[in-house]
Amino acid sequence: PPSFAAKWLVPRLAAFQLAHPDIDLDIFASETKAELGKTADMAVRQGPTPSDPGVEAMLLAPLNLCAVASPSLASQIGPQSEVAALMAHPLIQDGHHHWEKLMANASLPNRPRVLHFNQTALAMDAAANGQGIALVPRLYLQGIGDKLVQLWPSTGSKTPCFVPPGFANPDFEAHGFHILWSRGQTLSPAAILLRDWLLAQVEMPTPT
Repeated sequence: PPSFAAKWLVPRLAAFQLAHPDIDLDIFASETKAELGKTADMAVRQGPTPSDPGVEAMLLAPLNLCAVASPSLASQIGPQSEVAALMAHPLIQDGHHHWEKLMANASLPNRPRVLHFNQTALAMDAAANGQGIALVPRLYLQGIGDKLVQLWPSTGSKTPCFVPPGFANPDFEAHGFHILWSRGQTLSPAAILLRDWLLAQVEMPTPT
């Protein structure tokens, strides 16, 4: 996904290139599915565990959504244990429409006036500029510093990040970001190295 590339992958690529100067990367960020084994060796996709029998998949990170805002707006709102408390403030939604799903899950009335963007990265940028509250994957907050503050679930809450309803797999750990490659494809040593590096980066801070 383009937002995954912009908010998570690109800030980490310098470290990979420094460690592996002999490996050339060709990165294509798009909402369309790549032809694995043809136009791409591997792909990262957001969604449920792929059911295509011709695809191998490894979970990179669960989706785990969190409500975030700029530090100035967050100081006015404060951390919240109930999502209903956020409904009095401007909301920012991306193309996944997670706010709508969240409000339906909590039996809250749908807000007719929400700032919409087609990309999560744009929603995050708008939130960082104080334009409202965005609902974003926790993965994108890794190493982001103080640009965005998590409002819900409150950082002291034991409640996990929102699990959108209606997904096919009841185990939400299976819904998230997956590394994919063709089942009939033998990955090159460089591709295997990149795959393993991506998995290792999930728990590492973003280089500054």
